[in-house]
Amino acid sequence: MGVLLLTAPVGLAFLAATGVITNPDTASLIATGIGLAAVKFISNVTSDKKRLERLEEAEEDPSERLRHRIASVNTAFSEAAALLDDLRRDLEAQQAARAAIKAERRRRRGR
Repeated sequence: MGVLLLTAPVGLAFLAATGVITNPDTASLIATGIGLAAVKFISNVTSDKKRLERLEEAEEDPSERLRHRIASVNTAFSEAAALLDDLRRDLEAQQAARAAIKAERRRRRGR
């Protein structure tokens, strides 16, 4: 299915260029069908992945599942704290640059 979705636009363009498809409405209809098939394919893949994740969780011990969730929350908080530190450093650097620009402007006006 994935190969079809990748090659279909090229094939559609080829058919239009060779004159096999002369009506733009036909080309639009085919393109819409391909698009809908792509959406359905992606939907099936993601739902299959979610179903497998649920099955894995169902087989897991409840205490182990809780430990896994706690670890995920701790990881998320650690990442958020790291991002906050990065933002703080960026803000401090921007404030220092702003102060330097203001000082330079004052110095030039003083001349």
